[in-house]
Amino acid sequence: MSLPAGLRWLGRRRRDGWLTVLACLLGATALEGGGLVARLDHIAYDALLGHRPPPPTDRILIVAIDARSLTAIGAWPWPRQVQAELVRRLSAARPQAIGIDVLLTEPRDPAGDAALAEALAEAGNVYLPLAFELPGRNGRAVDVLRPLPAFVRASAGLGHVNLSPDSDGVMRTGWRTYQADGTGWPALPAAMLGQPADRAPPASGLTRAAPLMIDYPGSAGTLASVPAAAVLRGEVPAALIAGKLVLVGMTASGLGDMHATPLSADAQLMPGVEIQGSLLATLLAPRQLIPASPALQWAFALAPVLALFAGLAWLPSRRGLAWTALLAIGVVAISAGGLILGNLWLRPAVPLVALAVSYAVWSWRRLAVASGMVSAELERASREAGLPAPPPAAGMLDRQIDLLTEMTARERALRHEHESVVRLLSHDMRAPQSAILALLDQGGGCPPDLATRIGAHARRTLELADGFVHLARAQAVAPGTELIDLRDLAIEAADALWPQAQSRGIALRTPDDAAEVLVRGDRSLLARVLVNLLDNAIKYGAAGTPVTIGIATLGDQAEVTVRNHGPDIPADQLDRIFESFAQAPGRGRRADGVGLGLAFVHTVVTRHGGTVTCRSAGGETGFSLALPAAQP
Repeated sequence: MSLPAGLRWLGRRRRDGWLTVLACLLGATALEGGGLVARLDHIAYDALLGHRPPPPTDRILIVAIDARSLTAIGAWPWPRQVQAELVRRLSAARPQAIGIDVLLTEPRDPAGDAALAEALAEAGNVYLPLAFELPGRNGRAVDVLRPLPAFVRASAGLGHVNLSPDSDGVMRTGWRTYQADGTGWPALPAAMLGQPADRAPPASGLTRAAPLMIDYPGSAGTLASVPAAAVLRGEVPAALIAGKLVLVGMTASGLGDMHATPLSADAQLMPGVEIQGSLLATLLAPRQLIPASPALQWAFALAPVLALFAGLAWLPSRRGLAWTALLAIGVVAISAGGLILGNLWLRPAVPLVALAVSYAVWSWRRLAVASGMVSAELERASREAGLPAPPPAAGMLDRQIDLLTEMTARERALRHEHESVVRLLSHDMRAPQSAILALLDQGGGCPPDLATRIGAHARRTLELADGFVHLARAQAVAPGTELIDLRDLAIEAADALWPQAQSRGIALRTPDDAAEVLVRGDRSLLARVLVNLLDNAIKYGAAGTPVTIGIATLGDQAEVTVRNHGPDIPADQLDRIFESFAQAPGRGRRADGVGLGLAFVHTVVTRHGGTVTCRSAGGETGFSLALPAAQP
């Protein structure tokens, strides 16, 4: 059994092959560890996130300090009394929690600050924001921007509102915990849900822990929202606020922070308060979207490369690109399925890039090895043909072209010599032999025994010349495409050899079925194939026995069988009877041919895309031809 091409290549160039595999694996490792294709991962993530089922948002309400509210109430900042009134009206509707996404770090008029502190205390479920300033003042690494102490004492808790975009400026990940100088604070949405800060190792400066992939319900404006002015005027029904998680923040253009998100359409930015709302929806979801663990991500990066080389080792070379594409589709499908259905993000960029690069490297190495082998074979063939060495070339390709040029010229010269030999056999050798036979037929005083021997030798020489010419033509002429009925050829061959069969008392049995058995090819060549087989069957069959010609269609093959009864061909001769000048005498068989008839049969059938086999046992010998069947 022959090994696949890839395994043969690894076997011949074991060191180069395994070094190629190792280099590609190391390249994938470098891509994964170095984050060199993070931008491609971001693009894939952004494209796929919108196809996830959105998290539930029915418990979230945004109270927006929008352009309409600024027009109605006045420019920002509003007096603290107005802010206190907004808190009182929201609290009266009994929401589950209120989160203020507006920094309250600067004191205003004492009466207003006192009113807001009193409103916060009366509500009892208002959570205030804090932020961080990097670097801090007076040489400090970080400053924590807390609300005024009175507000802190009156609030239900504090939560950070820091947002950290990715390197491309898109907000994809929030952090549940920020820690400054050993003190940690949960994100504002987590504080509203009563979730404490995650524990983080003690560290100086600002650190963060517990990343959370934000499962955006949609683009900007997706979350339910009411204008702050409408709440202050009492226009919002209490039922719309009751039991909700309310976030108060800026949405007016030019106020507050704005960020791009994976679902930003037409470069539309999302206000920070809506990002906090999306983070809140993520925390409320039954199952949160998580990134793959490092071990799983490494496996996802390297497994396709290993599968690629395993497939390239076993599959034919022409299917290598299809196998690579199939693996790439599998990587995309697994990544998309994990994100959309499995709440797991497997980054696809590294395995996709590694597949493309690995296939390119593998193909380049195979071409380099194949080119080297071609050069070696051309050099060997050139030496064996005795060709003069071409002048030194600049590179391997130039050297191959020079050698091919020399070999092509040599091949044309050999073909010309071959045609001259065929002409010699077909005319110059036939003419003297025909003249000898003509002289013998006229008498001329030659003793009968000597005339018989000379005639036999002349006829054998003619037969040899005819056989060689026919074989040469079969080898050189491309098969035609004429539509041929094999039944007609069989009947014509039987008619042509009927006298020989009659002389030995052999009955020729041709097919009686009227159905056509069609093939495409060269009519004269295929006709001679049947004549050769039928002539051998008559010549070597026992006198008085039948010779049978069978023709049938088996699937997509047209089959011809020629059977006779007589001495068997020895089993050890069956494998070589189709070679030129091979003869297979057995007990009672006369080896009086020239050994080119079956070589001609094999050549013609093979060039027509078929096969020829022989079976000889039990006093019966049969030759079977299988040719591609044709449709009328």
